[in-house]
Amino acid sequence: MSETKISVIIPVYNVEKHIYRCIESLFAQTMKEGIEFIFVNDCTSDNSMQIIHNFINKSPERKNAAIIVNHLQNMGLPSARNSGLKIAKGDFIIHCDSDDWISPNIYETLYNKAMKENADIVCCDFYDEYSNRRIWRREPYPENGRQCIKDMLTTRLHGSVCNKLVRRSLYEKNHITFPDGINLWEDLYTSIRLFFFAEKIAYVPLPLYHYNQQNTASLLSSVTLKKMEERIRICDMLADFFKAQESYGEFEKELNQRKLWAKMEFITDDGLRDFNRWNALWPESSDEIWSRHSPLTRLNRIIASLIHNRHYSSGKVLLDLKRTAKKIIKD
Repeated sequence: MSETKISVIIPVYNVEKHIYRCIESLFAQTMKEGIEFIFVNDCTSDNSMQIIHNFINKSPERKNAAIIVNHLQNMGLPSARNSGLKIAKGDFIIHCDSDDWISPNIYETLYNKAMKENADIVCCDFYDEYSNRRIWRREPYPENGRQCIKDMLTTRLHGSVCNKLVRRSLYEKNHITFPDGINLWEDLYTSIRLFFFAEKIAYVPLPLYHYNQQNTASLLSSVTLKKMEERIRICDMLADFFKAQESYGEFEKELNQRKLWAKMEFITDDGLRDFNRWNALWPESSDEIWSRHSPLTRLNRIIASLIHNRHYSSGKVLLDLKRTAKKIIKD
């Protein structure tokens, strides 16, 4: 084991409104020794890095634990995380998004759990943080990594890498990195491969990560055709991974449920709507519309069923009614 217990990787790009709270929570960790903070400057164009440098200079007790990596050009979130992975020295690795923040004891708690149970991955709950409320997202990860994968595919568990402490050797021995150039569901793709090779999973039932839902500039704030295409690519990459591991049949049902969710904006989004493309893309996923664990709402299941059976006019009527009802409720 190395002297560094945990490496925390923090990509930084245009988050000057949020980065102070993030770094403040990082440096306030109860774990005082054996932790390093790797800030990856993905060629940010605002004052984010100046805020980080100022905070580091005012924190002598953490100064030697802070590492800055500078990209010469903007490369995207997955590449920033990969840059952190390349230099991380910790026995365990965890990620923190620079617009989020963490509870003071998260890393000490997760590390102690890993040591106590000899776990390869330790997960915890998190809060979804809104301007006027917070929601405790309970993430009861089972000890069986294969079941964790199924639960992540069907959205019962989150695929984020920010609430998961992972043994560094899992990345290295299995040549796992984040998919460069894909900024949506890249964490799901990475998490699933890590869980596939993990021997022991542990779970801490506490909301120790704070997921900022107020950042309207984040990648998840709106859906575009590019994001849809990235979702599609991730699903295809997951299918290729399972096939390469001779495990496709084990996860086929759950992957089809994820595929169904991935393409739903081709029905529900006014700007992306393309019923013909929805039907042509992964037609096998339509078998999961009425599955018990389908990620779709009941109304969306009805609409998807209509579109699947080529009742386009009826589906459009329901979509219009849904939009009208939302507008009335909002007003």
